[in-house]
Amino acid sequence: GTFLIRFSDTQEESFAVAYRHEGATKHYRIKADEKRTLPDFLKDTVWFRKFLKLEGDVEGAAPSFSLKDKNEALAAFVNPSKADQKEDDEFYTELPEDTEN
Repeated sequence: GTFLIRFSDTQEESFAVAYRHEGATKHYRIKADEKRTLPDFLKDTVWFRKFLKLEGDVEGAAPSFSLKDKNEALAAFVNPSKADQKEDDEFYTELPEDTEN
């Protein structure tokens, strides 16, 4: 699937995530904090399975990408104290399909 991550226009310190799943576009607003981060959300969300990872030093060389399993790609960024916990309702908000965030 295809997804886009950006800073939220309406909520400070939040991210907006939009992704395609089974022909529909889903929207979430992520409130990252010291307990849960954007990588925590991506790891916990079943629809995100693989990531393109930028490999090597990009200065002066053509960038290369490799397809990685999400757990491998996010391992360095996931909060270890929350790694095995389920999603919580305070961390993210599913938005209606026609909502701008």
